[in-house]
Amino acid sequence: MVRAGDHGEPRQALSGLMMGALNPLIGVVEFERIPARLRARVMGAGDAGAFAGMPVGGLLAGGLAGSIGLTATMLAFGGIYLVVCLPPFVGKVWRGLDVRLAPTPAEETA
Repeated sequence: MVRAGDHGEPRQALSGLMMGALNPLIGVVEFERIPARLRARVMGAGDAGAFAGMPVGGLLAGGLAGSIGLTATMLAFGGIYLVVCLPPFVGKVWRGLDVRLAPTPAEETA
């Protein structure tokens, strides 16, 4: 239940805008790093996992918002999102993205 004075809409819009900037970057990296012959399988599996998790996240967020409030729920999910997205920035994973990969023979003819 949303309480008076919660003002959830501006926070939802802001979080949506901030999270939406990450998706095009992920798409570029997927097309650049996944070989063409495996691209449909890898991206299909990732999309299937994401779509399967959406109802679970909605149910969990709805139940949590009803019990502890919208602000605490958004802070909790924001913290989870931060924990999931932070490791590439503090680790060595993204340093390898500066290296340009040589195209495979199948990609050169396409």
